[in-house]
Amino acid sequence: MPNYEICPNDTVILNAGGGFASYLWSTGQITQQIIVTNAGNYSVTVTDDNGCQAIATSFVNLKQSADISLSVLFLCNNSQAQITAQGGFSSYIWSTADTTASITVANTGMYSVTATDILSGCIVVDSVLVPTSPDYFPTQTYSICAGDSIEISPGSDFASYLWSNGATSEKIWVKTADTLSVTVTDDNGCQAIATSFVNLKQSADISLSVLFLCNNSQAQITAQGSFSSFIWSTADTTASITVANTGMYSVTATDILSGCIVVDSVLVTTSPDYFPTQTYSICAGDSIEISPGSGFASYLWSNGATSEKIWVKTADTLDVTVSDSISGCKAIGKIIVNTTPPPIINLSVQFNAANDTALITANSTAQNYQWSNGAQTPQITVAQNGLYSVTVTDKNDCFSSDSVYISTINTNNNDTITIKIIAPTAFSPNHDHINDRFTLFANQAPTQFELHIYNRWGQKVFYTTNYAQSWDGIFNQKPAPNGSYAWWAKAKFGNDAPLQFQGYVVLLR
Repeated sequence: MPNYEICPNDTVILNAGGGFASYLWSTGQITQQIIVTNAGNYSVTVTDDNGCQAIATSFVNLKQSADISLSVLFLCNNSQAQITAQGGFSSYIWSTADTTASITVANTGMYSVTATDILSGCIVVDSVLVPTSPDYFPTQTYSICAGDSIEISPGSDFASYLWSNGATSEKIWVKTADTLSVTVTDDNGCQAIATSFVNLKQSADISLSVLFLCNNSQAQITAQGSFSSFIWSTADTTASITVANTGMYSVTATDILSGCIVVDSVLVTTSPDYFPTQTYSICAGDSIEISPGSGFASYLWSNGATSEKIWVKTADTLDVTVSDSISGCKAIGKIIVNTTPPPIINLSVQFNAANDTALITANSTAQNYQWSNGAQTPQITVAQNGLYSVTVTDKNDCFSSDSVYISTINTNNNDTITIKIIAPTAFSPNHDHINDRFTLFANQAPTQFELHIYNRWGQKVFYTTNYAQSWDGIFNQKPAPNGSYAWWAKAKFGNDAPLQFQGYVVLLR
């Protein structure tokens, strides 16, 4: 059999000749002829009628042909694309019937070319898909409900994306009304710009009104607005619900026109009805700020005050009427303020001439004692001259102070005189001629003297260098308020060095 040379994808018929009883090809076939498409050595064994055999061989070779390559050049912002068949070919025939190496097409789709190799004469076929080159996108408009979001995209067939908000992904989420543009680039480097408008649907406003049934534990909540359906946190589905407990209640409603979901909530608070009586105790001279509680629309006290909180300085019984800020319901409460007098204190001194000491006793019903020398007992024994003061506190935390000055002065007869200074712990400048003034008392007048008195804010309310002068409770030509005042004094007796002493006094009107 002869040898053959074929082009790629061609076929050749190998024929062993006629007149034989049987055929057996190296491919396993048993016909006289076989069709061959691949290069290789092919042999056949033939047998005649007498059983004699012979073998024939044929060599099939593939011709070497140039590879064809189709390149597509897009003309951006134009509907045409140029396709070129690259390789060593003598002729071309395109699916468009063109016969040149390059063609220009205006439509997308599949294009094929059949070319003849210059050297081998073999036919080569190839095809290419011409996609759409981006140029223009129609504007896209979306509508979403307030609080919702939407995912927008110009499509998935591009090499890159650049949105006006800086994003570079194919898809972005938009949650508010906005206008966005996106520049897309395809695999050929062509670009196009698309614009998307996202609008918010107009939805009805929902308003929850609460109607309290005063002196009753129920409240009616109504969702006002144009809505097609309601679902409350209580599982009710009507526009109005009646609740018996305080707390937060919410409703989800569907707008009739837009179909958007609207959510609102309201806090149902206690409707005032009755306040239990409140009782407070303060020390005489102190004051207390009282209040029925915050969160009410208005307050009216029995003394005419309209503020939430008022200061009380004396024993009193006050009524307050409060109005609820939501329901308008009213309630009355009573507040009682009792005053506790300060503990009584009286200092006594016993001298022991044998050992030159003095026993100072604070006679009082108080529970706690605090002396100026640090002692905390009802009695102290002292051996030094000077001022000794004590503050006593009772079980109600009310306190009183008193002081005594111990001094010995040599006389011309070599006798000694004990000086005692007493400061009152309270006075009442109410013009009843009883304890109307704060006065320091000594069993001997000092040769030098000064007295300073301060209020709780550190303001000096009184000052004198005259031992005979006392404070009448007036400050800046006005009566000073009730309360506790601190004082300190400096006095000189005889030839002794000046001594300082201090204490507290309660002003009661």
